[in-house]
Amino acid sequence: MKVKISYSVGLDEVPDKARQILYEAKSDLITASEGLTDIAPLDLYGESYEKYKESVDLVRRRLFIADAKLQDMLLILDDWKRASLALEIEKLGPPVPPEQGEEGVKDSE
Repeated sequence: MKVKISYSVGLDEVPDKARQILYEAKSDLITASEGLTDIAPLDLYGESYEKYKESVDLVRRRLFIADAKLQDMLLILDDWKRASLALEIEKLGPPVPPEQGEEGVKDSE
């Protein structure tokens, strides 16, 4: 059984963390694809059939792990983007309303 673990990192560390997760997912995909080469020569008849099914299931589980890591990476990057934009907005400060009498603004007279 797998569980998710959350922890905090600095905003500037997120891109490197995302790259690390991507690298891990890529490694999982390579491992899964190597498992396919082990499956191909297996005989589908007789006693090898169960081994064939087990090998295919192992590849599927490895693909699931890679997919979960990629999904986590996308969620992390979405949160990072949202936090980065919020920080930029905070730096800019609240919008300043236009003063009366400025060009393009009608006086209430």
